[in-house]
Amino acid sequence: MSKGPLLQNRLKSFLLLGQFLREFIDPSENNKRSFADAWYKGLDAIVKGQVSFNSWFTEPSVLRALKEWSLALTEPALRSWVDAYPELTDSKTKWVAVVMAGNIPMVGFHDALCVLISGNNLVMKPSSDDKHLIPYLLHFLEEHSPDLKDCTRIADGKMTDFDAVIATGSTNSTRYFQYYFGKYPSLIRKGRTSVALLDGSETEEDCSRLADDILAFYGLGCRSVTKVFLPRNFHLDRLFQAFYPFQEILNHKAYADNYDYHRSLYMLNKIPFLENGFFIVREEESLHSPVSVVHYSYYDDVESAKEEMLKNEESIQIVIGKDIKWFPRTDSFGKAQSPQLYDYADGVDTMKFLAKLS
Repeated sequence: MSKGPLLQNRLKSFLLLGQFLREFIDPSENNKRSFADAWYKGLDAIVKGQVSFNSWFTEPSVLRALKEWSLALTEPALRSWVDAYPELTDSKTKWVAVVMAGNIPMVGFHDALCVLISGNNLVMKPSSDDKHLIPYLLHFLEEHSPDLKDCTRIADGKMTDFDAVIATGSTNSTRYFQYYFGKYPSLIRKGRTSVALLDGSETEEDCSRLADDILAFYGLGCRSVTKVFLPRNFHLDRLFQAFYPFQEILNHKAYADNYDYHRSLYMLNKIPFLENGFFIVREEESLHSPVSVVHYSYYDDVESAKEEMLKNEESIQIVIGKDIKWFPRTDSFGKAQSPQLYDYADGVDTMKFLAKLS
């Protein structure tokens, strides 16, 4: 990696964070912990306490998000990712404001990582739904990396004194972002969802992985699959069988309330649907489905299904399926919630945006 000392130090900082997260997630692999015990206890308290601030942030969900980041913040992954941007230099440090989403745990961390590892400074506006995890990890970075001292700020109210903006929100909030941040270089993302394309040759394991793509994080992520395109002869029982291991999801009160509400609503309005006691499958053209529901459509010609997805590209985060080459953002079954460092939201390269700041 032929980068200057600033970028090299930032890289080393995130390698330390990755080490800390791996030791936290699986202490059995590390008989000797590398950092003060208070750091692990502090993170453990935050993980266990998140559900009291956001009922969707259960301990298993938060731990899963942290585990994914522990796997991403490794030396091979970070170095190959950063090396792909020779235009990054030590001489372009800017203050970048980041308005974060909070639909699933740690979803805003990728933007924070991009800003800091590119050599810039961070003004962070955490989501009210996820305002503890990322600040704690940034505090860890500051305490263990002198280079990062005074390089991050958390905006409690109005964001001030910044040079560029990265903002993620709903379709409606993006209009506000575009107006409010119009005079700054900006990367503004709107709400998207994800879909899956099946061809009928899927194995039982493929279907099980698809169930995870649909139900992980209760289906709240922009990479969560909310619509499935099926060949005409596909039997829905195959999906219901794959959903079965997730039946304990109904123990989550907010999820159960959503399930009961939509089941009752469909019955009252005589809308056809199928369900298995904790999840609903409904034939519906819309790409977006509510929590506890997945939409599906049958196709006779796979080309027509492809055409439908390409027509709605601006609304689709990724397409999940086998060997899909015709859509710009794809992944395989079971990978919806395991994006790589180079898997950018909306397909817009955040690092290139940061590298162009002058």
